[in-house]
Amino acid sequence: MEEKIMSDFCKKFALLLVFTLVSSSLFLVGSCIAPVTTPTNPSPSPEVSVEIQHNPLVIPPTYTTNPYTGETQQTSPGSIDPMGNITVTIKNRPFNAYTDKNGNIINVYYVFFIKPETQTWDQTSSPQCAEYQSNSDDTTITFPYSTYGLKKPYHIQVHKGMVWTFRVQAVTGYFTPGYEKIPPYGGFDVVYVDPVYEGEGSAFTEFTITISNSDKPSTSKPPVPSPSNTLSASSTPTTSDPYNPLQQKPWSSYLIIILVAVCIITIPIVIVTYINKQRKNSFKST
Repeated sequence: MEEKIMSDFCKKFALLLVFTLVSSSLFLVGSCIAPVTTPTNPSPSPEVSVEIQHNPLVIPPTYTTNPYTGETQQTSPGSIDPMGNITVTIKNRPFNAYTDKNGNIINVYYVFFIKPETQTWDQTSSPQCAEYQSNSDDTTITFPYSTYGLKKPYHIQVHKGMVWTFRVQAVTGYFTPGYEKIPPYGGFDVVYVDPVYEGEGSAFTEFTITISNSDKPSTSKPPVPSPSNTLSASSTPTTSDPYNPLQQKPWSSYLIIILVAVCIITIPIVIVTYINKQRKNSFKST
């Protein structure tokens, strides 16, 4: 009787294991999407122009006068806080949007990777901005900057003299951004959460800006390289390029995760079953 019960249990366990594997396989198929890839000979980098509207916040120093001596003393030194907008204009290329067999609208979109001079590109794991190209001749995206928090998307927190490097890539495909609203802190109230990107990317356009130290409003246009088919030396395009964070996890990664999960589930069950069987055999012997 006990052997029959054990046999039934093993059969049920085997069915459960098969069901788990089949369910995991369905999940794996659903999770495998085509990543953004950059071919060996990518299309030219986007044609970009940049304008910086510097409008610093100037807080003058304050003074007080000693009523007994008449001496004037400074109570606050004042400050000059950099503030303004970085406006990036991208020249659109003709493209007729269409719907693929999966119902995704395929169009051209632009992704931005932004880093301060103190970081390297491999520390930038996801784009700070992604926008579909507009229906006009140009697509314009504005990045406000300041030394404190702004309740605006794409805000950059800066200090005087800070150097930032931008990379822009045109992608033919589609993206589904993930946003998470969070209480304002550190200058941000919107962060990316597991966005999905798909398509074929162009070469990158890279440019650098320096935040002005001036206390006067000004407008400047930093130089931007002409469109090129060549990526920078630090980002040679391959399917596992760490400098192209748009790459999605390959299916093998999901398979490993599934196998580990199955092992975590099955091993404790096998151990418990073995212990119970040993206890029952011991009890019978007694």
